Amino acid sequence: MAEQVNLDEVVTNIMYGLTNVIAEQTRLNDAKAVLYMALHNMQIYREETGLSTQVDNTSEWVRLFLASMLVRGCTEKTVETYKQEYKQFFTAVNKSLNEITTGDIRGYLAHCKLVRHNTDQTINNKTRMLRGLFKWLTEEEYITKNPMLKIKDNKVEHRVKEVFTDEQITIVKDVAKEHSLRDIAIVDFLHRTGVRISEMVALNRDDIDMHGRQCIVYGKGRKERPVYFNGEAAVHLKEYLESRTDDNPALFVGSRAPHKRMTDDAVRVMLKSLSEMDKRLNGIAINPHKWRRQFVTELLEKDVPLTLVADLVGHNNLNTTKDNYGNYSRSKAKEAHRKYVS
Repeated sequence: MAEQVNLDEVVTNIMYGLTNVIAEQTRLNDAKAVLYMALHNMQIYREETGLSTQVDNTSEWVRLFLASMLVRGCTEKTVETYKQEYKQFFTAVNKSLNEITTGDIRGYLAHCKLVRHNTDQTINNKTRMLRGLFKWLTEEEYITKNPMLKIKDNKVEHRVKEVFTDEQITIVKDVAKEHSLRDIAIVDFLHRTGVRISEMVALNRDDIDMHGRQCIVYGKGRKERPVYFNGEAAVHLKEYLESRTDDNPALFVGSRAPHKRMTDDAVRVMLKSLSEMDKRLNGIAINPHKWRRQFVTELLEKDVPLTLVADLVGHNNLNTTKDNYGNYSRSKAKEAHRKYVS
């Protein structure tokens, strides 16, 4: 039998949550008064969340869904991200899959926003992962009702993300060149190919066609595509590879023995360290995806067709490529001003 909850306990719990979003004491007192007015003539019962007498198939169903993602071509890294999110979700909700309601999901997402202080974009990512799971469960008829149908994405403000200026690119490359042959090879490779960081660190030496200045990478969904680099990037890559004394097949390795294959994080740390080597780079974000955005923007500025740019960087959705139009349009506007406004 469900346990009736004292009204004071309910109001206290709600007010505790509101303290995270309402700073003024006067507004908190007003909110408390409204709660008592709205709830005073209601009876509230605590939902039973103990172990059900039914068989809990949650773990098995989640495992099957994750397996289906691998079958569809999702990478192991993507599947692991989903797995960790589901682990957090079910720990927080403490219910089996066929007992979860829309209210449970809203409560979890609210907790992530108000208590964990997740951004709206992070909340939308969590929503997308939960939506995929419950849609699959409904289609496979493991559950009869999809509790995600009424859950909407948060509106996220779209901000044009910055790219490098010509001066910044020159400084970064000068710093990288002074630091090591590996670092300038990585910077030039990212800049001239537009590859994702995960695609680059997965490459081996044998994957590089130095004569044709190209290589094959495997992008999202394990889709294969060729990428190309210019003569300058080829020179730096060749000098770096010829300087190596290790036998690791990886294209880029750590600078210290035993010279293991570089990871995504290792490359990010290296790029960030470059900004600390020259005061002119203070406050300038240097990360793998910014180089990818730089690559796209430069192609658009040269009037390369949008569909071709999307092919070169492995975008399935042209809207993803269009996100760089902000930088492109601003650059064109600045160029027009210099040309036509005296």
